[in-house]
Amino acid sequence: MYSRLFIIFLLVGCAKSKSSEQFMISDRFEVLDENISKERVWCENEVSDFLKMNELDCSFKIGENEFDIVRRLRFDGYGALSEYWVYHPEGPLIYSIEDLKSDLNFFKSTQVDEIKVRFLDQDTITDSTDTLEVDSIIPRYKLIICRQSDALKSKKMKFIYKYL
Repeated sequence: MYSRLFIIFLLVGCAKSKSSEQFMISDRFEVLDENISKERVWCENEVSDFLKMNELDCSFKIGENEFDIVRRLRFDGYGALSEYWVYHPEGPLIYSIEDLKSDLNFFKSTQVDEIKVRFLDQDTITDSTDTLEVDSIIPRYKLIICRQSDALKSKKMKFIYKYL
């Protein structure tokens, strides 16, 4: 009798627990939002779907929305910055963490010297000292689009994270 009650209690308790699924973030794309991106030509080549884009492409599409990449940050398995990409119409300039650390003035000027992505749950991403709200997760693309903060809205920017 007690064993049956224990099993029922255990099943009810497990059914109510919240999912703790976490993702490993590999990249952060700092992009112009879809409203401004569609009004300008940023790249010389045609804009591809995110899944078909070349590593050096400076724009991509998610469905019908187009995004122009301004910066891309790549992270190691611990969430620490490993590469810094700055996009120009002719393509990105790519800096390794070693390149950045060899010129501390440049590293500080990029404002990425203390960036670290710590974790993600279904609602938030902790990026350095900022907690960003998740707007949508797109499993097909393995992308997470964050809700725009007031600061990002004023710059017409969005953060889009790629996960593994």
